Amino acid sequence: MELNKSKIKFFLFLSFFSPIFIFHRTNFDESKLTAYISILSIIIIFLTIRFINKINYQIIKFLFPFILLFTVGLFVTIVRDFEILNAFNRSLPIIFFCLGFILITSYYKLGHDSRFLCNLLFYLVLFSTVYQILFSIFYYKISLFDMRYQILPKVINYLFCFFCAGYVMNFRKKSGIICLLLFIIVTLVSATRNILLMSIIIFYISIFLKNEFNFFKSLISIFKITFIIALIIYFIPDNFYIDKMTNRILISEKYGYDPTFNSRFYEILAQIKMLKSNTLSLLFGFGFVQPIEVFGYDLNTKGSFIMSLTHGYGHNLYVGMFFVSGIFIGFLCNYVLISTLFKTKINKIIFFINDDKKNDNEKFLLIFFYLSFLSFLIINFFGSTFGDKSGSFYFGISIGILRLFNSDNKTYNFSTNKNDQ
Repeated sequence: MELNKSKIKFFLFLSFFSPIFIFHRTNFDESKLTAYISILSIIIIFLTIRFINKINYQIIKFLFPFILLFTVGLFVTIVRDFEILNAFNRSLPIIFFCLGFILITSYYKLGHDSRFLCNLLFYLVLFSTVYQILFSIFYYKISLFDMRYQILPKVINYLFCFFCAGYVMNFRKKSGIICLLLFIIVTLVSATRNILLMSIIIFYISIFLKNEFNFFKSLISIFKITFIIALIIYFIPDNFYIDKMTNRILISEKYGYDPTFNSRFYEILAQIKMLKSNTLSLLFGFGFVQPIEVFGYDLNTKGSFIMSLTHGYGHNLYVGMFFVSGIFIGFLCNYVLISTLFKTKINKIIFFINDDKKNDNEKFLLIFFYLSFLSFLIINFFGSTFGDKSGSFYFGISIGILRLFNSDNKTYNFSTNKNDQ
């Protein structure tokens, strides 16, 4: 049995790490390398699930709407006469999402090693960040000033949530500081406002969790930390990274409006308008490859046209799921996400992390995956997770943990060693 557990841990390690290497193809990349890596990742994850051989059928029902999303979206894409391989490629993130969900819930049913899983997550975010920075420099061959999304690791939100979980639990603090420093570096270099907004919201939620949702204590903590950050920003000398971040945040002063926000907002309106165009579109959507043209859809304050072209989900997953597969399946998928959020009661989490019978690694994992799930929900307002294979995989893992935690059969709670440190 020990040999089997060692084999499972090895393949779990491969399952977590292999999606990191899936990169977005560019106009200059005519190879099929990213497709081969995707297929290899799916095979490895399948093998890991096969070795575990303990699928949790009780909660796998939550994947049914997403399986419908994949099936109907792929069928509609093909019927609309788009290229089959392109349609399948764009639908793969849902497969990764489902596999992440099944993998983590199966591993928990087997009886997981919480310390191993914590270490695995730390080395995952550490390696992913270093690899993505080096890959961006040598593959995309762009300067630091031009870098944006390319430099972000596949687990950018995992990176920050690892720090926040350590902050809440007062546990694994050194590892958390390393994650925080790496997060700050890639955020400054990429100057990505969505990630910055996500980090602010998640950190403030962490403050409330740390104070066990004591509103007065939390406000004092928020004030102190915000004041310290403001002082650092005020006294830090101007440099390349600060200038780049400032230009991104204050871009609306240059143009009189924010073109990125406007294009994404009008993209949603364009999706809704297309869905309402006929009954079949409303019922079954447009599939994964349908272009979304936002050109002259509305005027900004300067009188210039908004111009944007995206495909499939667009930049907002919640509206995008309606657009891909229609109103009924979109509603079911959104319901699973929203119900997971509201079913995960804060007081239940606080009770769990105050339970002396639970070890610190187990508590850390719960906080980490709860914050990760919230971070994905925030990111999905501005950039669809299902547009990225690896991001979808880690999203599936996060929601899988919360569904386990909320399940009546208490499959999440099987730590037997309080000193599993």
